Amino acid sequence: MAFIENRRRYRLMFSGGLLILGVLILITSMMGVADISVEEALRILGHKLPFVGSFVDVGDIDQKYINIVWKLRLPRIVLAGLVGTGLSVSGAAFQGMFKN
Repeated sequence: MAFIENRRRYRLMFSGGLLILGVLILITSMMGVADISVEEALRILGHKLPFVGSFVDVGDIDQKYINIVWKLRLPRIVLAGLVGTGLSVSGAAFQGMFKN
């Protein structure tokens, strides 16, 4: 029974982490000099999602805001996530190597 409870807890923690990650991606895609609202950021990010993008209209959003999010901010967000992942993996490897 303890195995099932641990499994359920890990699933809950993983889904909570994904939810927090999604909120942080949305918030960081809005931050900057260009004034992009929450609704615009959601629509810009949702427009490229499979199965959802065809239902999202970005016709009234200025093209420069779309370019800012897709060509400047989103690559930086993804790169920051990859750097964080690499640091955590290397930290775990060092702890395993030094038996810390």
